[in-house]
Order: sequence, then structure tokens, then C-alpha cells
Amino acid sequence: MQMLKLTAIAAALVAVSMSASAMTTIADEDLSAVAGQDGVSIAANLNINIGSFVYAENNGPLSGGSASVGFNNIQITGLLAMTVDVVSQNTFSALYAGMTGATVTASIDPTTGAQTSTSTLATTGYAGGKAQSAAEQAILTSQGLATAGVLNDQTTKFYNGGDVVQFAFPNVSVAAGTLPDIKVGGITMGVNGVQAASGNASFGSFAINQLDLRGTTVWMWAH
Repeated sequence: MQMLKLTAIAAALVAVSMSASAMTTIADEDLSAVAGQDGVSIAANLNINIGSFVYAENNGPLSGGSASVGFNNIQITGLLAMTVDVVSQNTFSALYAGMTGATVTASIDPTTGAQTSTSTLATTGYAGGKAQSAAEQAILTSQGLATAGVLNDQTTKFYNGGDVVQFAFPNVSVAAGTLPDIKVGGITMGVNGVQAASGNASFGSFAINQLDLRGTTVWMWAH
């Protein structure tokens, strides 16, 4: 009986081996055609409660030191649909040029057949904007944002090439009253960057009802 079991196992392993040897690898683009378009789709029924969201800046002495503000008792509820994709540099360069008013020329590399894009971006500065004080000028100059008090154009530095992550909110039909609601119980200021106690004076509460993001697209990249 033991020998019969071993023989059956051996036969099964041989069958699996023969099946595997007949398999061929599938390229990413072929797999995409089988599985559908690349990317991730996300649908969520939100029920989020956040005790406090604190935004703080560790400013240097020229800016008067650190400061913070806290958004307390945050509640987010409702339905949300979103897609996440990675967009190539060529595709986003054309979109970004449209945002900045730059010109884009696209061509095909005769050797590789790949599309190449070159952009001409404006470098004329922000309408001659100037620093408002010597302290501000020193900060902007140290950060490479200004020269002799005149603000530098940040168009090319803001996006300087590379692929990007795209978050899109599709135009899907939703039932009335199910779009996200955002409620903030109170807003309190910090003291020299240290968040104030919840019992301190507040700006009051606010709410954003039926937030409709459908048709919105957001891109994100590192810098």
C-alpha cells in the first residue's frame, strides 16, 4: 500500500512537470490585454474619525520660530470611487505644458521607435514679484527662490521630468446623499509650535457637505 501511494505521488509530480514544461511566459503587455487595463480601482464607504490633525512648520529664527495649527475631531463619511495609475513622462509632459502655457514638440526616435518629447517652459519670473523685506529676501535667496529680491520662476523646478502617479475620481453615478461629508469639530492655534490644549479658544467648527470630486484628477511625484 505504501509503495502504491509513492507511485501515485511520483506520477502526479511527473504530470505537473510535463505541464509546466509546455508553458510559455507572458509579457506584461500581453497580460494587460488578458486582464484588462493596468491600474488600480478603489471604491470605499468612508467612516473615518480623526482626533486631531496638526500642521506645524519648524521655521528658522528669521521667520519668528515654529508655529502650528490643529484641526480637531475630524469626521469623514460617504461613498468614494477612485482610480490609481502610473503615467509616463511623455504623457504628463504634454499635460503639464498645457497648465503652464509652454510648447511641446513630440517626435519618434528613428532607432528605437519610442516617442520623445521636449518642452519649452517660461523662465521670465512671477511678473517681477519682489520680496517684501530684507528678512524675507534672505530666506528666499537661501532657498534658491529669489535673486536680488526678485522671485525666480519655479516652473521647471516644480516638474523637471519623470513618471508620475495619477489619482482620478471617475464620473460614476451615486445615490443622492451618499457623497462624502467632512466635519471638523474645532480649530485651535499652537503656541510657538506646541499644539494648544483642546480646551483653549477655538475658531469654531465647520462642515463640507456632499463633496463631489468626480471628474477631478491629481498627479503626484517626488522632488
